Amino acid sequence: MGAFWGLIPGYLKARFNVNEIISTLMMNYIAISWVNFWVFGVWTEGGFQMSPKFPENTWLPRLLDYSTFFPQLRGLTTHAGLLLGILAAVICG
Repeated sequence: MGAFWGLIPGYLKARFNVNEIISTLMMNYIAISWVNFWVFGVWTEGGFQMSPKFPENTWLPRLLDYSTFFPQLRGLTTHAGLLLGILAAVICG
């Protein structure tokens, strides 16, 4: 898709000698409108500007849930994805 998006200003430059800076800047507004159409129009759930929620039994637990065993985690509202990300960075690095 990105190659096609870059083909348009390239074609306009080659065929009509259109300034590529101006044409790509104007294409940014087309891209923003296109994304807004899908995100806030077609892909909304019941009129709300958000994607559908996953069922609660698929959510990762909050670190606050483990604060009874690990008092250092008290007050953290992030979920266990932080620990999974750190673990993935250690494994990959």
